[in-house]
Amino acid sequence: MSFSFPHLLLSKQLNMTLPKSSSFCPMCNRTYVAMSHHLKRSHRVTNLQERDILLKQASGRVNIRNIPCPVSGCTYNKGRCDKHLRTGHPELSDTLRTTYICVAKEKKTKQLLMELRATNPVPPMASALDLGSEDEEGADVGSPHAAPSFDCGGCRALALENEVLKNELAKLRSSYKALHKRLRRVLKGKGLSASDVAGVSEEEEEEQEEEEAGPSALRLTSQAVSPASSKAAGSQSSSQAVSQATTKAAGSQSSSQAEGEHVAQREDLPNRFLTFPNSIEQYIGVYLRFLEGACPSKKQIDNSFSRVSRVRAFLNYMALGNSEVNSWLFLSDTLKIQNWTGQLLKAGKKITTVMFYLRNVYQFLQYFKDTPPQRSRMSKSQVIGSIRMVRSCVRHMQSKVTIHQISVKSAKEKRAISQEVLAACRQQAKEKIPQLLDEMKDDLSLQLRYRFYGFFSAFVNSIYGHRTGVLTNMTIQEVNEARKNSGPDASGFVIN
Repeated sequence: MSFSFPHLLLSKQLNMTLPKSSSFCPMCNRTYVAMSHHLKRSHRVTNLQERDILLKQASGRVNIRNIPCPVSGCTYNKGRCDKHLRTGHPELSDTLRTTYICVAKEKKTKQLLMELRATNPVPPMASALDLGSEDEEGADVGSPHAAPSFDCGGCRALALENEVLKNELAKLRSSYKALHKRLRRVLKGKGLSASDVAGVSEEEEEEQEEEEAGPSALRLTSQAVSPASSKAAGSQSSSQAVSQATTKAAGSQSSSQAEGEHVAQREDLPNRFLTFPNSIEQYIGVYLRFLEGACPSKKQIDNSFSRVSRVRAFLNYMALGNSEVNSWLFLSDTLKIQNWTGQLLKAGKKITTVMFYLRNVYQFLQYFKDTPPQRSRMSKSQVIGSIRMVRSCVRHMQSKVTIHQISVKSAKEKRAISQEVLAACRQQAKEKIPQLLDEMKDDLSLQLRYRFYGFFSAFVNSIYGHRTGVLTNMTIQEVNEARKNSGPDASGFVIN
């Protein structure tokens, strides 16, 4: 029996370097921050229950209490498999124990997907993980049910770690090739010369031929985008390499439709996770810590990472085609800054999302103006010119954002509940709530209590327009404190 969820094993057992708040997609094993948006947009996962299962698998929040123990030879099959794995197997190392926990989560995820598929859900399911299909080459991970057949616990651990390392190598190769293809398309889209594209395509061909050599990190350095270096690499066979690159691009689009759709959506927007030189990476890290502030909450950390990721996308767009990235002079190209808005709209971003990008870039440039990097060669007038251009883009987009907000508001008003329906809801709730309270004196069933909760929530929401979370998240302590703070002669009390 093999499992097709290797991402949790790799990220936890091998301590892979991932961006904050990011996770592996269970369907394509790529790293994303907005996982729910990625599943809906790239994989067409429109079923809410299926998407919830996949999101829990991606974040590792899978309940494995009722799963049998995955350790070979163990017959434990009670309700606390998670606690049993942590305390019932002292012979396992921490690494192997974490691996078994991940295997149990993968098994539970498959079980939930199979149960959901048996109900013939509407809309239909988009994933095929529970059907035993492999999403990528080399995704077989030896599970403890089949691979570890050794008597020694240390041998079992080494065998399992070996399988995980093999799978990591295959995944890194696949990711490296995909990034090379994406970079080549970006370079061709920017109208660079044939030698520039040839240099990237030749590097990709060498990586495909040297399978035994491990993949290297893709860095957006001055050598990666320098016309001089790429011309030296591919000046002899530029036309032949361009034709090969075009043929490979057409072949890759026909071989994988899902991957082609994903690349088409991101074709005009540079990858926000490409790596810069060390000096720029250190400055971006300092800016991230500045945004987080002192004693940040989890929400603040997530928001700060989202802002920095948008700034990264802008910096990658500005740095493409520049030979001196360390000097930060690529930020002085005001014409390219002006075209940034069009690139975002062409990539499928909404008007409001484009405003988020522009405002985050504006905040970064203000920070850049106050605390310039040590290696920056931009003059003060150049920085001010870049800030003025971003501010001009924000001002010109404001009218479009206002029109978009008005259209969204009008669409919401069309879906709003009419006053007649709200009045009928209040009238029916007024009649039903006293009857349910009288019945609850003699009948303590859970079903009757839930009916009272439903009528009471509908009554309150029809009057005040609160969201359902206001009532479902209300605690008894909050109600008691509000009752205590109200005066003895008050006819009611307000719960803040």
